Amino acid sequence: MSADIESCAIGAHLVLHNRASGAIVLAAPELARLLHEDPRTQAERDTLASWQSAGLFDAERYSPGQAIAARPLAGKVGLGFAAGAARATLWMPQDPLLDQLNCVLARYAQPGGAPTQPELSIEVEGDDYTLYRDGVALTERIDRDAARYACILAISEALVGGDAVAANMHASAVARGGRALVFVGGSGSGKTTTALGLMGRGWSQVADDHVPLHRNGHQVFSFPAAVGTKARSWALPEVQALFTAGREMPKVRDGVRYVEVSRQVAAGSVVPVAAVIFPTHDAGADFEMHRVTPEEALLRAIEGGARVSRGLNTLAPLARLLDQVPAYRMVYSHSGQSLDACESLPEL
Repeated sequence: MSADIESCAIGAHLVLHNRASGAIVLAAPELARLLHEDPRTQAERDTLASWQSAGLFDAERYSPGQAIAARPLAGKVGLGFAAGAARATLWMPQDPLLDQLNCVLARYAQPGGAPTQPELSIEVEGDDYTLYRDGVALTERIDRDAARYACILAISEALVGGDAVAANMHASAVARGGRALVFVGGSGSGKTTTALGLMGRGWSQVADDHVPLHRNGHQVFSFPAAVGTKARSWALPEVQALFTAGREMPKVRDGVRYVEVSRQVAAGSVVPVAAVIFPTHDAGADFEMHRVTPEEALLRAIEGGARVSRGLNTLAPLARLLDQVPAYRMVYSHSGQSLDACESLPEL
């Protein structure tokens, strides 16, 4: 069995994480011995086979053939970013992705071209991209949208916490009174519009799309950046308010408008998490909000795009967050429901 497998308690289960492949599975505590012992029953053999199928015993995340080969930095543009004393430079050829990153991360922009640690670089081949850090591929071949997400994730980790960042959640976060609500979910779930609505009620932006989790598992780092809104949401009152109060950025993507908000928590600040919320916007649904188990919260976070930091490479802080901080599933049809419910949470 792989020596790179860690186990962490969550709810009534263990979560097993292969540090090399990134595979994650939930297991009953009594089955953890299968990592070191032969199965005794057919049910245990079936469990072991399911773990194998999930990649729990794989030796690596990507094979060399799945990534674009790394090339020298000569001829690439160095994009510089800074937050306080932290610096990051991303090297890449001329490409529309360059303008997109400069737009989203405009508040962190600095003259580029100087070496930094870690060294980030993007390789481009046709419509494919591969992100490298210190010569090691962080992604396989991915499209531009995935490359933008991966680049901002890597830059956020470098700027706000370095080795103190344990994971990065695909989420939006806002804070008031020194405590944060974190809205986790995929594109279109309503996490950004809910966060914008709360900002309209006096909350401050902590982060959008990329929320870095502190290694203690109880706090998130602030990483405010331009908020991207898609055409289907432009008529919503909270988005209209954003356009009025914020600073709209130059157009860099079809069907997306980026705006910088005025009320932000200072980049790099740490904010305790009061609750984690998994929103779903459904125009025809009755309002619903209920606690979910730590196990369900972890699965929803992973499915929503939460990723362990390559630096610490441990799932334990994310498991600790979702084991100890209340998590809710929220289904809503209009923002009046969701905003009132969020502000009425007992944890606040």
